[in-house]
Amino acid sequence: QLKHLFDGDAYITAIRFDQGKISAQSRFVDTVERQKERQAGKMIYHEFGTASPNGNTGYKRSPNIHVIDFGGKLLTSSEADAPVAVDPQDLSTLGQWNFPGTL
Repeated sequence: QLKHLFDGDAYITAIRFDQGKISAQSRFVDTVERQKERQAGKMIYHEFGTASPNGNTGYKRSPNIHVIDFGGKLLTSSEADAPVAVDPQDLSTLGQWNFPGTL
């Protein structure tokens, strides 16, 4: 059970308006840590306010603070790690973005 409102996986929603029609799409930002936890079927990383029950000292990357359009890429980010790029069309996770080696 998570103990803080900031805990949990990042989730992104796109709402689009096109020629008088509206559509919505959403999905989790599929970070490497999220993939590993889903494969394990349990929590293996610490969250913001919840310690991992197995004592792992690593933290989950959770880019859940904001989303910005940067040079045609959607970047999801937090204050603790490099942003994670998301495909603007289908919201699939493209991976961590380090601003072509400058970050």
